[in-house]
Amino acid sequence: MLAAAGFTEIDLFERNDLPMCVGRSVEEAIDYQMLVGPSGEIVREAGEKGMRSLPQIRAELAELFRPYLRPEGVYMGSSTWFIRARATTP
Repeated sequence: MLAAAGFTEIDLFERNDLPMCVGRSVEEAIDYQMLVGPSGEIVREAGEKGMRSLPQIRAELAELFRPYLRPEGVYMGSSTWFIRARATTP
């Protein structure tokens, strides 16, 4: 994407792995995943069948999130990259 935008000398120079809060509670983490994550997209694409499956999906997501619950919220692994690039001038 940077190259397409005209940047050169693109360098992924440092990976940063940190836990990221995905919700203040298991329920909030599930709500977030259903709103923006692939789970929610699958439910929406499945239409009525997806809506009927929603309670089971939420229960299974709760089981997956519980091991990541801390007193301050649900924290899961996250990885980002620091990127350097040179902007070309016209």
